[in-house]
Amino acid sequence: MTAKTWTTRSRKSAPRRRGGRPRLFSTPMAPRRRPPRARRHRPRTTTPLTMKTTRRRICQMPRDLPLVASLLFDTPLLIHRGKANTILNAIGPRILDGLAVGAAELPRPQREARSGQGRSFRSGGYMADNGIAVLPVLGTLIRRGSWLDSESGLTSYSALSDAVTEIMYDPAVRGLMLELDSPGGEAAGCFDLARFIRSASEATGKPVWGHVNEVAASAGYAVISSASQIWVPTTGECGSIGCLAAHVDVSEADRLAGVRWNYIFFGAEKADGNMHEPLSDRARATLQADVDALGEMFVQLVSQHRGIDADKIRATEARMFRGTEAVESGLADMSGTFDEALEAFANSVDELQTVTPQASSKSKLKVGLMTKVLANTPPAPVVEPEP
Repeated sequence: MTAKTWTTRSRKSAPRRRGGRPRLFSTPMAPRRRPPRARRHRPRTTTPLTMKTTRRRICQMPRDLPLVASLLFDTPLLIHRGKANTILNAIGPRILDGLAVGAAELPRPQREARSGQGRSFRSGGYMADNGIAVLPVLGTLIRRGSWLDSESGLTSYSALSDAVTEIMYDPAVRGLMLELDSPGGEAAGCFDLARFIRSASEATGKPVWGHVNEVAASAGYAVISSASQIWVPTTGECGSIGCLAAHVDVSEADRLAGVRWNYIFFGAEKADGNMHEPLSDRARATLQADVDALGEMFVQLVSQHRGIDADKIRATEARMFRGTEAVESGLADMSGTFDEALEAFANSVDELQTVTPQASSKSKLKVGLMTKVLANTPPAPVVEPEP
């Protein structure tokens, strides 16, 4: 085995760097590379619908967007038709392209919530002057929003319910003002929230007012209908008391891609309404019946909260009413700005508490519970004294 030999250079023979210490070892210079050429910007063109692109669209959509698709398609929505078209036009192509849709990419009204001079509540809303709490209800409404935040432009019914509970049972709060700027949203959970707000107001004795700033459409109007008095500005809109549902049919895209879907199911209606087959008459009738039922529930809710005849509400045909027209139709009570409504609300609460002082919410709940217990308790037997 041959031994390895090591050769080193002496310090004297080592090359010197200019203004530095001598190198012990000289290293060869790296070859000079040509800088990369800048790529020419090519305008983006629409991808033609070929077999390859169509197969990619169909295969990627169920993997990337099952939740968004389930919230939008084949389910009744309480949303204004213009907003529905905006969302479907923005998200529909992404669903077919298989692109992920972030929550922050959904449309959102470009506005800022008022900060208020008082404290803000943990679940939402803030305290204005004179003990009036303000709860903003902004953007598209959904049932749950645990995977979304306030920056997404969506507001969940569950978050609003928590905020109402915290606000109404706060001893420092004398009344609640709902500030609406919403085109509507999901039907599930909407009517329950509206009834909960009305029942919380009755249980605590604290009034609830609402201001349309600037849109309260469909599910948004269902929420604000729980208020005892509704204000609308000159340019504000409210209404759209109706229901709609959308169905997407990709059977033609399947055919172009050479893909055929086969469903094996139990129950004649189990596979009705799937997107890979044309909508059958039975599936259309089922979806229409669901939409009609929810629309009728919406009419009855508004009729009960606003005291308007149900036939008059149906006659609106889901129209939107602006400003004084909304007041004339009975969907609003007064026309004015948010500050004017807030001032009038504070004065109304002052007069109400001066005439009839309200008991605290806890005492009211205790009295109501005790009354219920005594009503269900049988009378005690009478024991005569012994002679």
